[in-house]
Amino acid sequence: MLTEARAKASAIAKDLRDKLAAEAKAEGAKHDALISQKLAEAEQRIAQSKAGAVASVHEIASDLVAGIVPRLIGAEVGKDELQLIQRAAE
Repeated sequence: MLTEARAKASAIAKDLRDKLAAEAKAEGAKHDALISQKLAEAEQRIAQSKAGAVASVHEIASDLVAGIVPRLIGAEVGKDELQLIQRAAE
């Protein structure tokens, strides 16, 4: 009878350990999915910020070229010429 009780207790403990391990694995998978989602969202925000920064750099470069080139060559330069100069510099 004692042997049977020990075997039953051991089986109950094993079932409980298996159940808890499965729950922990499922919870871990949920957290992994959430982390992956948050990471993807962060990467998207970074890409948007980078694109905005690059656009700002191009705008600043255009303004800079428009201010400097006429002074360097001593003549006014049209918008089309300024765009060509900027494209050549890229």
